[in-house]
Amino acid sequence: MRMDGCGRREQGSRDWRMLPVALTVWAAALGTRWLFAAVMEPAADGWWTDVGIGWVLAAGAFGAAFGWLGWLVAAWVVCMALDWLSGSAAAAAKGNWSSAAARAGIWHKSGMILVVLVAAVTDCVLGVTVEHLPMLGLDYTVLVLPVTLVWYIFTELGSIAENATAMGAPVPSWLTR
Repeated sequence: MRMDGCGRREQGSRDWRMLPVALTVWAAALGTRWLFAAVMEPAADGWWTDVGIGWVLAAGAFGAAFGWLGWLVAAWVVCMALDWLSGSAAAAAKGNWSSAAARAGIWHKSGMILVVLVAAVTDCVLGVTVEHLPMLGLDYTVLVLPVTLVWYIFTELGSIAENATAMGAPVPSWLTR
């Protein structure tokens, strides 16, 4: 039985609940194939095959442990890193990079992390409250955290597009609005 971050049973479609299990089985099958090939055949593919299989195994384990919400958090973290790196690259390309501006960007990202933590706590408090008020007849798992994460992902993607424009890449105007 899968639990959400607050220790409550996760609700939803059985098909979606089985996705982490399917990914784990798939990753285990790939790992077994890799292990069999490593023992029975000489390594002709090179080191990148080992690295690729390692990533697949790690992704399967991550998906089994954290589910779709974990992937949403991972996407947000990757978008934050890409935004900070592309912003630094855009400033360097224009010749006006400064450590103060880079620090300000890190503080900005720290504030975003704080807001995401507040959203997670809000979901936990709402879930516990709804669970202890059965007369309401509501079923609640999470809402605030995924909405917050999706909003931040979209704003980060827009910022990355603006940074690409500042570096001289042709970007459609509707993408940077």
